[in-house]
Amino acid sequence: MNIIELEAGLPNGFHDATLEKLEIDYQKSVVYILMKLWIGLLPSKPFLGSTPVMRRANLSFERLVYCVVEPPEQLGDSDHEELDVSGCENVPENPNVRLPTVAEGVFRYAFYVSDWNSFIHIAARTVGVTWLESEESAWSRAKEQD
Repeated sequence: MNIIELEAGLPNGFHDATLEKLEIDYQKSVVYILMKLWIGLLPSKPFLGSTPVMRRANLSFERLVYCVVEPPEQLGDSDHEELDVSGCENVPENPNVRLPTVAEGVFRYAFYVSDWNSFIHIAARTVGVTWLESEESAWSRAKEQD
């Protein structure tokens, strides 16, 4: 599966996701990203807004070509345990980061890290997702936190 197919199957794509962990395994040529993905909203309470429902997942970018983490342009809250991210297929050119061209069959994708005002760029041949909790568990957790 490629990243666009995976993103299309998510209710909100990678918009309003959070990144908890990024791990690169050079021997296996894989990048693992532990994320919380937005899957819905709890009904809103008057004047309080809606509570997002986030489901934990591990993405595995296999047959990795590259993973480039741009340096932060700004640093957010240092006590933050996760990063707010949104995915984007077409990233504007950054004169400070030169990404190599890729072969046929390789997809390029980036996650914009709003806390840093910079991107994490990934090029790979396939991507998979492993859900770390059921939808029901994610909804239950959100209701408990509401």
